[in-house]
Amino acid sequence: MEQDKFRLYPIKKFNLTKEQIANNYEEYDLEETKQKLLKENKGYNQRISSDGIYTFFVDCDGYNDAITKVIKLLIKYLDEKYDISISKKDVSYTKNKGKEGSYHIAIPCIYGKCKKIKEIVEKELKECSGHNIDHIMRVFNMAVHLAKGENVDLEVIKISTLLHDIGGKKEMDDPTGKTDHAIESAKMARPILEKLGFSADKIDHICDCIISHRYKNEHEPKTLEAKILFDADKLDAAGAIGLARGFAWIGKNGAHIYKKADNLDDYIKENLGGKINGRIQDKTKHSAHI
Repeated sequence: MEQDKFRLYPIKKFNLTKEQIANNYEEYDLEETKQKLLKENKGYNQRISSDGIYTFFVDCDGYNDAITKVIKLLIKYLDEKYDISISKKDVSYTKNKGKEGSYHIAIPCIYGKCKKIKEIVEKELKECSGHNIDHIMRVFNMAVHLAKGENVDLEVIKISTLLHDIGGKKEMDDPTGKTDHAIESAKMARPILEKLGFSADKIDHICDCIISHRYKNEHEPKTLEAKILFDADKLDAAGAIGLARGFAWIGKNGAHIYKKADNLDDYIKENLGGKINGRIQDKTKHSAHI
């Protein structure tokens, strides 16, 4: 699939002629454009936020109409072109007091990072049934809902939710039942987060949320962010959705809808590692009602 090309104009004046617009530019793919802009950043994004959490998108000069029209256009463009959904409250802008109709408009970096992470996760989990991208996004939306009104780091919640099951396929492919997808997910998440430029402290917090989202290990959620992820994930195992996920897991793993164990204590010892909430060793011997 051919990548989109982005035009950068290596000139200092903004009053371009039609000939300059047509001919005086360089084309780059998305990654090259990002690196080029980072290298030659003139501080535009800092005009919006000095802490660097915003991504610069639009520079308007000589614009004499309502700024809300540009914001609506930006929202529509990001949704249709990049599948990034934002609202008006997500958009931040500054106005150049010394120049009429001059604006700099931005959205938080988190939206671009979330989209990139979602693409990575979706590719990794394409063969998973219960732990697929649909489950991830349901948990994501529930976690954001549960976080409303709480004093939490919403970025940690969003990113940890997107990555919490990325190791699901590794657990699914392990016939011994010894692989814990929560631990694997945290391991896989760390290099992704490092590449995207998250701080070491934030990476540790995100990985802690991921590790502790599963009740079948010894890691209990301690921070409010971790507890919100834990609750959102468990709520997706309830009700009709939970039943549907259960049947999907049964079909994927050749398990039983109902099969009575001759001796439950023996079964727990042999196939659940000695704990009623232990990890399943042989999925084909398991029954959903246990």
